[in-house]
Amino acid sequence: MTSNGESVINFSIMSTYKRLPHTKAKPQRNQLVTGLDHAYHWIEHNWRAVIAGIVSTAGVVAIILLISYLMGSRDEKAKNLYFEATKLSTGSPEQIMGLEKVFEEYPRSKIAAIARLKLSDIYYADKQYDKSEGVLKPITSAGDRLIRTLAITSLAAVKAASADYNGAADLYVKAYEDKKNPSRALNYYNAGLAYREAGQLDEAKKVFEELSREDSDISSPSLKEKSKEQLIWLAIKR
Repeated sequence: MTSNGESVINFSIMSTYKRLPHTKAKPQRNQLVTGLDHAYHWIEHNWRAVIAGIVSTAGVVAIILLISYLMGSRDEKAKNLYFEATKLSTGSPEQIMGLEKVFEEYPRSKIAAIARLKLSDIYYADKQYDKSEGVLKPITSAGDRLIRTLAITSLAAVKAASADYNGAADLYVKAYEDKKNPSRALNYYNAGLAYREAGQLDEAKKVFEELSREDSDISSPSLKEKSKEQLIWLAIKR
């Protein structure tokens, strides 16, 4: 949901899942141990950025939604209110009031969902997680699948940011269970991260094992590799 979000989350974790050498040369063994150690510390110190990364996707998706709705929506008054709000200083009380006005006066308009996503981002950036959650909840049951999924995963990231990892995991799994969700594998991966931070290591292991399977029909090559790295982390942690 942040303005500098990218359409695909970049899980830039150091690649450490390497085949063990056939020989027992000491230098190679030491290099492997060093690689595992680096991976452990990277994940240990950067998990918040990874698990909350889904939020950054929301900004780009919201733009796509907005363009789509502007081309087909007849909610001219709602659109005008939204654009007036976006012209105001980001995060200012005036902008917050302007965005609230959009979904308060036109709650059934599609632009209202965009306004909610925008406002929840403002609260998230300011670490007002309760307010961000309150803005998102009404659209977690939206009829539009894309809005609903985006709201659920964004709310999951808010839960994770406020250290409610069990709540985050439940929401990510809920998004994953939607078979038509194009990002379900990524949502499942984030569920694994949330389970890990909640101390539910067995649940986390189950997620990463599923995503790392070579015959998985939902996981991408990149997620398979990242899931293998998470399994290494879990093995070290135990």
